Amino acid sequence: IQAINTNCIGTYNVAYYCNKYKVKKMVLISTDKAINPLNVMGASKKIAEDIVLNFSKSSSCCKYSIVRFGNVFNSNGSLIPILLNQLDKKCDLTITHKDATRYFISISDAISLILYTLSFDDNNVMYVLDMGKQIKIQQLAEELIKQYNMIPYKDVKINYIGLRKGEKIVEEILDYNNMLKTKDKHIYAMPCGYTKSIEEILDFLKKCKKSKNIKNDILNFVK
Repeated sequence: IQAINTNCIGTYNVAYYCNKYKVKKMVLISTDKAINPLNVMGASKKIAEDIVLNFSKSSSCCKYSIVRFGNVFNSNGSLIPILLNQLDKKCDLTITHKDATRYFISISDAISLILYTLSFDDNNVMYVLDMGKQIKIQQLAEELIKQYNMIPYKDVKINYIGLRKGEKIVEEILDYNNMLKTKDKHIYAMPCGYTKSIEEILDFLKKCKKSKNIKNDILNFVK
């Protein structure tokens, strides 16, 4: 419910009032989890993207854009602070799966690239940051143990707790070869259109209030 309130209804409210009060530009921070979403977070972000795409087509005063990227190092609730906290407490490290991989970007790089997209003046509204290569979580955990001057699997064990429902072993990212280059080599533009109209989205959000299984409803809605 909170994901829908924040990512869907919140995005609609901001987009609506940006148009109403003739704000020059609005940027939505999205995620690679919006690609073929398997969980509520990704699905709610996909709906948020469609909301912004709708407004970008209809607004004559505000320029809307979307920036999509992967995990941010050291952001609240992300993997690195959790692992560091476990190391500080001299606990075993817990990761989901030995083959799990993720894209990562630093906070400073993410902010800089997002702000730079605001200088673009073209017809593309979806931007994808170049995340480089995926990093294996197991390897990341091993390197953190070494930085604490300890030996992986001897001084500190790594336990695999299994993927959570809706979590992917490998995060999907779009094929950069099929995207448009921009004036920055780390930013790609993806021409796209919305899959759900504003009317469809608002009707769905009203029905969510009475839903007995919001998770299934939102996942089915974005398919």
